[in-house]
Amino acid sequence: KTPLMSINAMIDLAEKTDTYRAVWPNIKKTIHTVNKLFETLLLITRREFDEIKNQNLDVIPLIQQSIETFSQQYKHKHIQLEKTLPENYMLSTHTEVFQIIINNLISNAFKFTPKQGSIIIQLENKTLRISNTGPGISPEHYDTIRNRFYKYHTNEEDDWFWLWLY
Repeated sequence: KTPLMSINAMIDLAEKTDTYRAVWPNIKKTIHTVNKLFETLLLITRREFDEIKNQNLDVIPLIQQSIETFSQQYKHKHIQLEKTLPENYMLSTHTEVFQIIINNLISNAFKFTPKQGSIIIQLENKTLRISNTGPGISPEHYDTIRNRFYKYHTNEEDDWFWLWLY
């Protein structure tokens, strides 16, 4: 509801002040965010009804693309990145679902790593490990983070939530 209300408010402001060009980038960005949210909810719904069909996929390009995107976005934080990835890694998965999960994990690693901190991304022995020098999750929340849409609050930057897909 909030992103849609935001779009509506920006359009109202633009109509009243004739500042279409100034608010248009924000409107487009918010529409893109809403669209991604709807796509994610659709995938979750499909998952609930077992309608997602997996395919054999080399996931390394998707991981590399996500790393590159968020490295550029958080360049100002001067984060040291160490990655250990094979040349390729085949996995039976759904491309969009994997992309959503990997983007969520990597974006959180960058988001919650302090300036001049470090991130380590490893794919070895059938295990993807993403660790950082961020605040982490308090042990008392370990049992609840697997709850769907669980919201966890840190005193660092802002609130965030886990999206647990099973």
